Order: sequence, then structure tokens, then C-alpha cells
Amino acid sequence: YAYVVNWQQRHAPKLLASLWKHEYRVRSAEEPFTTFEGVTYPAGSLIILSGRNRHKWESMAADMEMLANGHQVKIEAIASGRMMKGIDLASNSSRPVKPPKAAMLVDEPFNTYSSGFIYHLFDKDVAFGLDRIRAASLKQSALSGVGRARYGSPDLADYDVLVLPPASNLDRVFDKNGLQELKEWVRDGGVLVLNGSSAAHFAADSSFGATLGKKAKRPSGAEDIIYKERSRYRGLQRIPGAAMH
Repeated sequence: YAYVVNWQQRHAPKLLASLWKHEYRVRSAEEPFTTFEGVTYPAGSLIILSGRNRHKWESMAADMEMLANGHQVKIEAIASGRMMKGIDLASNSSRPVKPPKAAMLVDEPFNTYSSGFIYHLFDKDVAFGLDRIRAASLKQSALSGVGRARYGSPDLADYDVLVLPPASNLDRVFDKNGLQELKEWVRDGGVLVLNGSSAAHFAADSSFGATLGKKAKRPSGAEDIIYKERSRYRGLQRIPGAAMH
């Protein structure tokens, strides 16, 4: 019925990149589940449904064995989509995971050593493509509205994920107009990944509008509530149709 991968395995991210390269459609469990054999998979586990990969039926079993051995990752074959506990494999609580288009800004004012470490992580440990864009090139093209497709310059709109290594002064990259465009890109679904000083002195700055290390105020008298329990907790605070005397 499906193949399942525990995401907590060391090389699971590298396996996911290989699954995408082999044109497999992959899903990620938003909640944990337990098979009838008593094996529990945590939230984030990968699910490769046979029904969603009919174009790979003839080679699927051999591919999974090859990928498991090649990446030293355990891939379990599951005979049924029904689970003893938690979500079923094809439920709406597992979402498709598609390969994002990712980039990282490099050169001044970004830290060279940190940039190299991050690129090595993607290139060797994950084996997933990460475009490197010179900071000056992005500023002169995508963030100023000049160049773009006409000159083949990098455009922020072409990417789903942007990684910013530590930097001392990001105002040299994002001026007032560039900052506004970056915020609009995030609002439209772009994922901004910041490291070190880029997070502490830029994203958390009041001009960007993000918050860093700040806890949300919980309801008076309530215990700490994890995210997945919030909907249930709030629902219990209001009971429509209740009859009382």
C-alpha cells in the first residue's frame, strides 16, 4: 500500500532529495501514527503511497531497496493504509511535500565561513540543490526591478526558500524598497531562513516586523498547550448548543 520512512533518521533528508530526483510523489505526516505491528512513526515521517506513484509501480520495490541501502535509511513497506492508532496513511493529515527552489545569498556582507558550512550541508549531507546568489546581484536585479528576465539576473520571485547566513549589516543588501519587497515575498508564501546575527539583528528588528524568542501569552489559568492541541482546547472553551440550569 505504501512505504514509510521515519524522518528522525540521520539521512532521511538526503533520502527525500533522492526520492524527488527519482520522480516519486512524497507526503509528510502531520501527526504520529502506529501500525498494527506496534511500530510508531512520529509526525514528519515520509509516506510514499503506491496509488500516488502508479508511474513507478514496476520499479518501486527495487528503487526502495536501492535507496534504503544507498542512504542507510530504513524504509518500511506497509500493507494497509489503516493504522491501529493515529492518522491513516492517506488521510488529510498527511500533506504532499514538493521540492522547493532554494537559494542562499553569499559574498559581502555575509560571513564566508558560515556560508561555506551551509552550502556544504546542502551539497553533501542533504544532496539538495542550493543556488548561490551574490548579494549585490540580487539587490541590483530582483530588489530594484531592473534586469530580471531581460538580463537573466536572479529574481526573488523565482525561489521558494531564501537562506541568509550571518551578516553584520544587512542594510547594505536590503534598502527600504528591498525590505518591503522581501516582506511581500514572505507574505506570498516565501520561506526566509536566517542564521546567527542575520536573525538577531535583522529579522527581529522592528523595521522587519518579526519576533524572536517571544512567547505568546496564554489564557489565564491554562496550562502550556502544544500547537496540535490548541484547536481542541479552544473548542472546549465554547460549547454551542449546551443546555444548563
